[in-house]
Amino acid sequence: MDYGDVAESWRAHQKALVLSPDNRQFQFVAAFTCFALRDDLREAWALYEGRWFNPRTGCKSVLPWPEWQGGKQQGRLLLYREQGLGDEIFWASMFGEVSQYFDAVLCVCHEKLQTLFSRSFPDIVFVADRPSSHPLVFEQFTSQLSIGSLGAILRPHRSNFAHTPESFLIADPVRAEHWRQRLSRLGTGLKVGLAWRSVDLTGGRGIHYPPLPELKPLLQVHGIEFINLQYCATAEECAEIESMLGRPFYNFREVDHFDDLDASAALMAACDVVIAPCTATAALAAAVGVPVLELEAVAVNGFQLGQQQSPWVPMMTRFGKQPDEPWSVVVEQVALVIWQLQQEHCRT
Repeated sequence: MDYGDVAESWRAHQKALVLSPDNRQFQFVAAFTCFALRDDLREAWALYEGRWFNPRTGCKSVLPWPEWQGGKQQGRLLLYREQGLGDEIFWASMFGEVSQYFDAVLCVCHEKLQTLFSRSFPDIVFVADRPSSHPLVFEQFTSQLSIGSLGAILRPHRSNFAHTPESFLIADPVRAEHWRQRLSRLGTGLKVGLAWRSVDLTGGRGIHYPPLPELKPLLQVHGIEFINLQYCATAEECAEIESMLGRPFYNFREVDHFDDLDASAALMAACDVVIAPCTATAALAAAVGVPVLELEAVAVNGFQLGQQQSPWVPMMTRFGKQPDEPWSVVVEQVALVIWQLQQEHCRT
């Protein structure tokens, strides 16, 4: 699958599922190939329910409300979060449709996203992610559902992604305007937000993030003003980037990109483009409507339905490579795109 041979990957998954049809891990992994292979996504969503084998994914609710199976209902829906921040942002692309099915919706979200979500979806009540202790969760609900299961109801076919808005999260307009004015004083070049890794590099995850020296072709594009969007960036990393740039790398330390996502989103909204690997940073920037060029270490991303443009956050464009290819393959592609955008920016 990582090499882009989706058909062969699916054949292997089918054999595995014949040998062990109830293996939830096999089902979960097979789902991503199925997403990339089919226009009818119903089988993929059924396999995706196997994700509950892994506690890292999250835990299904033990509250007594029945799971929503789709269709309009009177009463209230309880939605609850799962997986990581990036996944939660992707699922939020469907929130705008959910409220039309119920009289009221309450969503238990990550506390870092509560302010952004509340501003962006005023018809939904958002509470921080401690459902076992929040009093609102113990009120009467008609149905409940994990946010990762919304796709089975609202996105059963590829064609349903036509309902996905170009952007769906609203950055704080006052903060965003503040940053637009500050960035405009940096120079006339394109303002490009940059991130390069996750904080979680365990379990071989480090292969998904380019080492800083590999970014040099991108950093050498003339006339660009680079803005740090990397959460938990070290002083050494910022100094290394500035050394490769040969000019300032703007790191606004008053913005906490790890814990204050509302502030981070406002700075992202002031950028012309964002470049990042597959992290919550890329998802958030695209969700607030900024063009995102995402660096990926694999040829095909099943969760993105195998498409170069993300169906979940349409402002995101993927640049993938073969696993054994150097990062320069995608970095140079992105550098060319940035150079072209800079030329257009100069003409206007």
